[in-house]
Amino acid sequence: MTCKDKKKIINAFFNYKKFMESCVMSTVEWAESNMGVSYDSLSVQSTPSNKREDKLCGIIDKSASRLKWCNVVEQTLARFHLTDRDKLIDNRFFKKKSVDRVCYDLGLSRATFFRWQDEITEYAYLVAEGYGIL
Repeated sequence: MTCKDKKKIINAFFNYKKFMESCVMSTVEWAESNMGVSYDSLSVQSTPSNKREDKLCGIIDKSASRLKWCNVVEQTLARFHLTDRDKLIDNRFFKKKSVDRVCYDLGLSRATFFRWQDEITEYAYLVAEGYGIL
């Protein structure tokens, strides 16, 4: 794993909640604003392509990469569920506490913190490779 890959993984953890919200909300907002029925025309017309459907597919395609990263985070969370590493993930990446604060709260040395973070990112790297995003 390169330093660039590690930064991408850590970024995915820090932005997990934002990624999930943006993927869901962009699709919901578009659907609410564009999927309504229009009664302005007198008859139903059919076209070779459905522009609304094409636009929705474009939104989904743009969200696909973020969704894959969300899946990487979720699978990593499942792997470390109910362990101290789970607490590290929650405090550092979701609650965005500093390294020193996480170490203090969990009773860890900085060396242990970074060793555990490396274990987490190494597992996430393998999952990300499986999704083809690294």
